[in-house]
Amino acid sequence: MGAAFVDGGIHPRFGTRNLILPLNNDIYIDIVCPLDHPDAEESAFGKAVTKRANEGGGWMSWVVATNDISPVESRLGRSSVEGSRKRPDRTELKWKQIGVLGTIEDSQLPFFPGAF
Repeated sequence: MGAAFVDGGIHPRFGTRNLILPLNNDIYIDIVCPLDHPDAEESAFGKAVTKRANEGGGWMSWVVATNDISPVESRLGRSSVEGSRKRPDRTELKWKQIGVLGTIEDSQLPFFPGAF
């Protein structure tokens, strides 16, 4: 494919880290793993990643990004949670996400990150 995975950094609130394979048009493949950290067992995203890793790894979910997460919050009847990660160059990315709990039960369901 002519591309290589790059270190995406650590998700401090979720107790995870990721590697990203950039494709085209803001599309990428994201490989996430749990860290040996309490947040990996305390956050929904950390729990989902840890569960998948403990089952041997592989497909966890797919993601549908949105610029406005409020319609998704309304449809699901709950609020999103804040997420962030620091890239290796120390740049911090911030977002909100919702729907991760559904991926624990059914990996066919997406979760939704949105602009902060």
